[in-house]
Amino acid sequence: MNIIHYNPFGNKTIAYYIDTLSKSMGKENVCRTVNSVMQFRAEINRQPADIVNIHGCWHDSMALVASMAVSHGARIVVTPHGQLEPWIMRQQRFTRKLYQRLLYQRRIIARAYAVIVMGEMELRNLQILGWSHRIETIPCSLFTSSISNEGMAQLTTSVYRKVLDSNVLPLMSSTTTTALHSLFKAAITADGHWLDDHELQAITSLEADQWRQMEIYGHHTATLSYIHKGAASIGVTPPDCRPESIACYPPRHSMGDEGWAPVEPLAANEHGQHTPHDIISMTKALQHKVCHHTFGMADVLQLSHTLFLLRTDEDEVRYQLDDKQLSKFMSRMMHIVGHFTLLSEGFYLVSPRCDYKTRRIIKSILKQLEI
Repeated sequence: MNIIHYNPFGNKTIAYYIDTLSKSMGKENVCRTVNSVMQFRAEINRQPADIVNIHGCWHDSMALVASMAVSHGARIVVTPHGQLEPWIMRQQRFTRKLYQRLLYQRRIIARAYAVIVMGEMELRNLQILGWSHRIETIPCSLFTSSISNEGMAQLTTSVYRKVLDSNVLPLMSSTTTTALHSLFKAAITADGHWLDDHELQAITSLEADQWRQMEIYGHHTATLSYIHKGAASIGVTPPDCRPESIACYPPRHSMGDEGWAPVEPLAANEHGQHTPHDIISMTKALQHKVCHHTFGMADVLQLSHTLFLLRTDEDEVRYQLDDKQLSKFMSRMMHIVGHFTLLSEGFYLVSPRCDYKTRRIIKSILKQLEI
């Protein structure tokens, strides 16, 4: 784990806190400390960071540092060091306080993945402000004997790990994403022979951390069974990470709500065929979910699996799609199926269509785990 601590005030107590924390974290974590925007830019360009921990709240440079951190793919953690306490805020000049609250201070706290406070009073005051619900209390070993330096470092590392285990999709490398989509394809086809060499290479080259990201993603999108089924179909055994027990910050939208349940799979009739009427009903159900912003990866995979097994009068289905004005919608679904599962066009009902509505649906799927 690579962490940059930003201490723009050069405050000696904060500097000592950061130094104590860094020395107690162990060699598996790389900690760097910077005190200016120039130093921060140089460090994050020299070596990417997983976490940027901003210390304090009132320095004018913090908005710029937060923006730069996000643009480099790092996640923000804020440690206020008591600077949001009511008596501290009352000391700021009114115009300066109002300006900073409206333009960046509140936004930085809200967009931070976690805010680390050092005591119950600081926690209560921050809760009253209501700027963030992701607040972690970690006592400071410099001020209390109730925790050791190592204990403080261990708890802080746990918060950083929790941050990195939340909304994992943006953290995935292109190789991990390719492997994820390839596993979905292998699960749908139930045969690894459908994968090409590039797709197989992406899966077999995965490291433990990449498997961890995929399993967390699968757990939160109700697609974990597809990942395991895909791995089994090509003879790969994922590391046992038990994603259901991994601490993380839950997404803004709860995938456990009834509206997020995937559409029902199509059942074949006594002749092993799927009726056009049932396919139209499924298409309407998908369209309803898209309109209500509950269309997710489980629906994409359910549709993909249906297409792979589909036995029907395709000409009649296309006629009814046209008649019900569902052809464009189904064309967008075909593009989305190909995008996420790499399933070939030979299984599509209609030609894929990628327009602004298609891209909007894809964007909605990609953002569903945002916290």
